[in-house]
Parts: sequence; structure tokens; C-alpha cells
Amino acid sequence: MPCGVDLHWAYVPEARYPFYRVGCYSNFSEEMAPAGKAGLYVELASRGKLELSAILPEVTKGLIDMGIIEHGKQIRFARLRRIEHAYVVFDHAYYDALAVIHPFLEQQRIISQGRYGAWNYSSMEDALLYGRHAAQRARQGLR
Repeated sequence: MPCGVDLHWAYVPEARYPFYRVGCYSNFSEEMAPAGKAGLYVELASRGKLELSAILPEVTKGLIDMGIIEHGKQIRFARLRRIEHAYVVFDHAYYDALAVIHPFLEQQRIISQGRYGAWNYSSMEDALLYGRHAAQRARQGLR
């Protein structure tokens, strides 16, 4: 098992780690990495600016501490990137904004569902349910 642990993904709540989620694509499908290797992803979140070049050593240490890799030399390639709007971020204006946005979209006959359309943090299962609900509403004429 190249990942070192048998998981598809895990949430990491401990403050000692710089990331909040880590996953192993190749545990899901061996075709996601070359034979005998692993394909990992690590997610971090910050409202501020992170210096990407300084993050890799911290992430590497965390992966070693968690037993996901044995040493940093196992990392053959790392693609660091910033995704500006990856998740819905709740703030003090959240509920007031939704009270304006959702009625406006309804008036425009727009079905706004899912993580971005409903402005909520949802799981994959929720996404399927939101999609089904949107299809039902569309079929019923947005009722």
C-alpha cells in the first residue's frame, strides 16, 4: 500500500497539521498513480495569503507524522496551487445576503442549488440530493 494508510480521504482537525484534509487517489483506484506509487492530495484553507513555497515542508512533516509517507524523498512531484473560491465562506453577512439572493433568483426563474448555488458547504451525497430536488422543481415549473 504506497500511501502508508488505508484511506480514501480523512479530515484532519488537529491544529498541529497545516492541512485539514488529505486523501489518496491511488487507494481509490490503482490507475491513479504509476505501479508501486501513490497519488495524494492535501487541502489547506486560509482567509489570508499563504506562501506556497513555505507550505510544502510543513505538509511533508505532517504527512510523515500521520504515517501517510515515511520520508520526504517519497514525494516525487508536488503541484501547489491556490484556488481562490474553493468553498463557501460563512461571514456575518451570510444570512442577510441569502435573504436577498435567493428570492431574486426565484423571481428570475433560476433554480440555484448545490454548494455554490445554495451557498452552503455540502457533501457529495448532498450534491446528489440537491440535484434531484432541482430536477423535481424544474419538472414542476419551479414550485
